[in-house]
Amino acid sequence: MAKKRKAEDPNAPPKPKWTPPKDDPMWQDYMKDCLYDGLEMHYATSAQLNLPSKLPWPFKPCPDRSKLSKNAEAALVRAFGVFENRLSAVENALPIRELVKAEEREVYDEDSTDFLGRRGYLVMLRKTKLDENDRPYERIMFERNGRTHWRPVYNFYSDDAYKPLLDFHLPAAAFKVFESIVSQWPGCNARRCDALTDAEKKHLGFKCKTAICLTEAAISREACEAFIDDRVEKPTESQLTAKKHFEERVRIEGPPKGFDLFRVCIPNSIVSKKPEPALEIVINKVDPVADDSGDSSSNSETEL
Repeated sequence: MAKKRKAEDPNAPPKPKWTPPKDDPMWQDYMKDCLYDGLEMHYATSAQLNLPSKLPWPFKPCPDRSKLSKNAEAALVRAFGVFENRLSAVENALPIRELVKAEEREVYDEDSTDFLGRRGYLVMLRKTKLDENDRPYERIMFERNGRTHWRPVYNFYSDDAYKPLLDFHLPAAAFKVFESIVSQWPGCNARRCDALTDAEKKHLGFKCKTAICLTEAAISREACEAFIDDRVEKPTESQLTAKKHFEERVRIEGPPKGFDLFRVCIPNSIVSKKPEPALEIVINKVDPVADDSGDSSSNSETEL
């Protein structure tokens, strides 16, 4: 049975309303909906040709870490120690390309090479087929409107890309902070395993009755290289502007509807319309015709 919506109080004061800060010379209308402008989105989907760097923003939203309990914060700090220790082991890490499913590598190889033949790595990968996770409007755009979608490259990883990382329970709120920060490292992703059975909990020494979920991670060689050399990509001034005004909007109105689609993070649902086919150019050449003076001339007509 559908839950009835609570009737609004007609005498309640109007809710605070945020207005776009058009007096800010840095403000652009796209900032109402996104952190990246069109050119930055294009770069995010293109081959990354520079040395690998930690990304300026995560792919996943990060909850307020200050609200974690002491035990959750302690578990989170311990988790970061394990993760950074793994990042330092570059000799054991595979490049992003080898973490991608074999059936997606042709697309990866094509997109990670620029028009000059230079090979880089990808943090976003072009989606070439629909799956059960696509929403109805995404299917319509994909099938009818000639639009291409990009997703974080780790969405295309094989299960073999993930290895055990944390052999202890990370509370749900702490895990969300952890996976957000992990996603700032190029090609990295963390996921929770299924809850342990009672026998598994007993074997690992867990005595509590609550569900225990261990953590796996996919860690790329590119991330390890960025960590070892301490390379971090800086956010642009326009991104910082968008973040500042988004936080002001949340302070006034609270998280807007569809907050999961608007995040102060890398847009993980980039959509681009396929380019229209080039107009066919037909050249009709007219044979030279001699005039009365004996000179010859040529004329050509171009039709679009």
